[in-house]
Amino acid sequence: MAGTKRGRGAATIRWIATNKELAALMGISQQQLYKTWLVKPGFPEKTKRGYNLQNCLEFYRADKLRTADNSSEGVGPKTQASIRKINKECEKLDLQIAELKRESIPIWEHVSALQDHANIVNTALEMASRKISLLSRDKKLIKSIEREFERARKRMIKDLESLETTGETGSD
Repeated sequence: MAGTKRGRGAATIRWIATNKELAALMGISQQQLYKTWLVKPGFPEKTKRGYNLQNCLEFYRADKLRTADNSSEGVGPKTQASIRKINKECEKLDLQIAELKRESIPIWEHVSALQDHANIVNTALEMASRKISLLSRDKKLIKSIEREFERARKRMIKDLESLETTGETGSD
């Protein structure tokens, strides 16, 4: 199984115990891991804790970039398409590495924090609504305020649902 350990800095060291899990996280088959990567000189060694995922991904990325650089000497649409594919794969690896280094936060963590915030705002709106009803006997004013609070709640829920599915909100 995979484990994590807090390093000296903010980065999290993620240890991967099995080759199967390492292959899945690298986005390759187990066969490709065994035949190509584990035998490559310089590939991070497995320790008692397992493989350091960040080191493995960085090695994988660097090797892909070397491959792209060597391929760039050739010309033709197939070579250029291959280079574009490698660059996209490297972008994906960059995101994985940044997440391991805690330089970025996955969207689900943002959504979770926003949901907590939404619960706090919802509670505050309910308390404000109760206090306003105690301060004023004007039923029209109270209903108007309650409608505005309800609109705010619905907008907040809609934005959270949008974030969960697309990663973007509908409001500005």
